[in-house]
Amino acid sequence: MSATPTDSQPPDATLLQSRRLVEYQKAQDSAQHHDTLAASTISTFLGASLVLLGFVVNNLQRRNELRVILTILGIVAVLITIAIWINAFLFNSIKRQKYRRCQALEDPLGFEQHRTLRYPQGIQRVVLSIVLAMLLVAWAAIILFANDLCPFR
Repeated sequence: MSATPTDSQPPDATLLQSRRLVEYQKAQDSAQHHDTLAASTISTFLGASLVLLGFVVNNLQRRNELRVILTILGIVAVLITIAIWINAFLFNSIKRQKYRRCQALEDPLGFEQHRTLRYPQGIQRVVLSIVLAMLLVAWAAIILFANDLCPFR
């Protein structure tokens, strides 16, 4: 009968190295997957919001007859923008956690791919936040204007 590792017996170094390599690959695959999810979610929702923006802006001169629909679309667009923000931060948080796990596994594996990478952290989050905040302000102004509540006319 061959000996198998149990809680009292440590696995041999080759098996441990193999398990670390699989975990490293899975963490990296998951990080890339969540990065792709973030990018596709942002682009899809942002595209939908911009299509709504085009429709609403083209119909603002008819705001008296379309007030209800313009207001509803404005509220939907605000919710879409908030969804973009939430999803971007959630997916990026998961991605960062997975890459941190890759970094932790690199030393025992003798890798340097993620540990030596240097870049300005957080710049994409700042830019996305600025763009989404500006979009929220634009939608708020449109909702106010469509309801004749805008003080800047």
